[in-house]
Amino acid sequence: MPVHLFTFHAHGSWMPDRPEGFVQRKRGVLPTDSDMALAYRSRQTKPDATFTLETREAMITVLRDSAVPQNFELHAIATDPSHIHALIAWHDDRTAVRMRQKLKESLTRSLNQRFDRRTWFGRGGHDRRVRDRTHFDHLRNTYLPGHAGPNWFSSDR
Repeated sequence: MPVHLFTFHAHGSWMPDRPEGFVQRKRGVLPTDSDMALAYRSRQTKPDATFTLETREAMITVLRDSAVPQNFELHAIATDPSHIHALIAWHDDRTAVRMRQKLKESLTRSLNQRFDRRTWFGRGGHDRRVRDRTHFDHLRNTYLPGHAGPNWFSSDR
């Protein structure tokens, strides 16, 4: 049974000039780069998105409501204004890429219906396979609760 931590970033929220650095696809976390941030912004065609308290609460509801019809187990959700994490497991042969795509589609569709239609998320998303129970427990009990919230955690530990 695969267990993954999926991350979806608000569109335009993790630019290269962030003091903490930025994430670049296939290269991981990189140090701050102001010149690259200018280049990214010059190519950006849609406005930045920020997840408000209301949109974060809506995303939690969407993910919770999607678990049964999309046949996955939801263990935790953590949010902040720039991103949302979902810790999920599933029992069939769907790939992590497919699961991430379906979750993102559900979130986008719901946010577009409830709020303004816009580009909510950056391209793709990120997923990290949970290695073992120790890794799962760290994510569930330490890493995810450290987010600014609102957050949600299943009762299973």
